[in-house]
Amino acid sequence: LGLGLTAEPWQEAAARADAPPDRPARADAVRARLRLLGALAAVLPLVILWSSPPPGLAVEGWRALLVLVAGALLLAFDVFPDAIVALLMAAGWVVPGVVEPRVALAGFASESWLLVLSVLAVGVAVGNTGLLYRAALIALTRAPTAYAWRVLVLALVGVLVTPTIPNATSRVALAAPVVREVAEALGYQAGSRAAAGLGMAALVGFGQMAGLFLTGSSVGLLVHGLLPPETRAQFGFGAWFLAALPVHLILFALALGAIVVWYRPEVSTEDGARRLALQQAVLGRTSRAEWLSLAVLVGLVAGFLTEPLHEIDPSWWGVAALVVLVQGGVLDATTLRTGVNWSFLIFFGAITSLGSIFSALQIDRWLAELLAAPVGALAATPTLFCIGLALAGFGLSLAVRWQAAAPLLTLVATPAASAAGIHPFLVALIALVATQAWFLPFQSTLYLAIYHGSGELFSHAQARRLALVWGPMVLLALVAAVPVWRWMGLLR
Repeated sequence: LGLGLTAEPWQEAAARADAPPDRPARADAVRARLRLLGALAAVLPLVILWSSPPPGLAVEGWRALLVLVAGALLLAFDVFPDAIVALLMAAGWVVPGVVEPRVALAGFASESWLLVLSVLAVGVAVGNTGLLYRAALIALTRAPTAYAWRVLVLALVGVLVTPTIPNATSRVALAAPVVREVAEALGYQAGSRAAAGLGMAALVGFGQMAGLFLTGSSVGLLVHGLLPPETRAQFGFGAWFLAALPVHLILFALALGAIVVWYRPEVSTEDGARRLALQQAVLGRTSRAEWLSLAVLVGLVAGFLTEPLHEIDPSWWGVAALVVLVQGGVLDATTLRTGVNWSFLIFFGAITSLGSIFSALQIDRWLAELLAAPVGALAATPTLFCIGLALAGFGLSLAVRWQAAAPLLTLVATPAASAAGIHPFLVALIALVATQAWFLPFQSTLYLAIYHGSGELFSHAQARRLALVWGPMVLLALVAAVPVWRWMGLLR
């Protein structure tokens, strides 16, 4: 992630969470067997690559889908890094002659790819300045001393930071040590209910609200890049925020309410504000790099929001931000080379090419016809459609990481949903929110980042209460948002 941290594969995370610490060899053996199983499973679709396609689908479309299934299995079992799997899929589409290279690699020649590159680089620069820690201390120092207010303010700081650092795992990893220092400054001991509550508030604010903004996560940018061109043009930064606000506002309120009730401290601390002020004094005056980063962030968000007026694509505002940060000495060639997640950029370019492949081979039309009956039945009752799509996302997230689950669900569900009167953006948004659910530690790199990055400020058992109700809270938030989305014209 460019910060000395890596997002753990779900098998590695599972082994780390469940295996005894004195048995690393056993955990390695489990991971090796899982990867071997995944590799063997990925071979099966390729064995039937030259078989007859199903009715209504061309031979090339059938082969493209089989390559995609093989790639999904490699991702699910973490046989290879994501970037290598993406390149293997591109080779599987080009070498047998399924599509031309310009189609298989179309995602790399897009403004969406350039936007991801620029905002990732800006996020790295901002993270390196320490602006995040200062903002958290200032906000908490000025907030009322009640625990509920501290939870709310910490989560809101995370929400405000979210659109400025689009790599969600990096953002949570940056926040994790801040949360531990804040907890210690407030007198909350590691393992206490109050400390666990701060950790959960940070997870919600810095991580789980990623879908609220177009630039809130690299995965959000990925699903945005998979949408039809007219949908991408319609849902820029501002329109995305307004459409995503209903479900996230409700989810945010439910989550923080649960945190305040379940994790309220056993005893109150009187000198927390004084300790926070002392930490702020230790930081000293705001540096030139922090001021410049703040100015660039404000200008970048302003450029995104005013796109309907100047009609300049957000990617070019990102390029301008990079130029200013480089010229100001906040960003340099070394940071660009080592800080930016180039592996994800390769994955992004290959996966967003799927939209061009599906269109060229008419796979989207075939999927729309295939799923027309079940999706149409659900779409007749929009609430059922939202619940059904979310449940599919929950199930998919158990097998495939969020970074792959959200785009896969978007690709499969969009054609049929569009034909049934469901706006493509809504499909992408629900896929993004639903696949972020975590019921087990290994499912979420965001959860693992806050858990390990905070020095195990809380235990898995303490976090389990919120994890188990996150899925039901997502469903409640979706149901409550349906009337608003219908009023917006996103649902029939």
